[in-house]
Amino acid sequence: MFFPPQVVARRSDLKLIVTSATMDSTKFSTFFGNVPTFTIPGRTFPVETFFAKNVCEDYVDGAVKQ
Repeated sequence: MFFPPQVVARRSDLKLIVTSATMDSTKFSTFFGNVPTFTIPGRTFPVETFFAKNVCEDYVDGAVKQ
């Protein structure tokens, strides 16, 4: 979905909410005409990646059997 800055500027009733854990909110604010932003603080958690030893043809069945 894409909203050009002109649409956001003309429509005061339009509220555009963009969320992301990794985006640069300053760039988005500038792109849309220096609109206000707010940040909700959070924290990160460690992530581990595991790979299946065998390719599973039916991923649902494979998840159930795991």
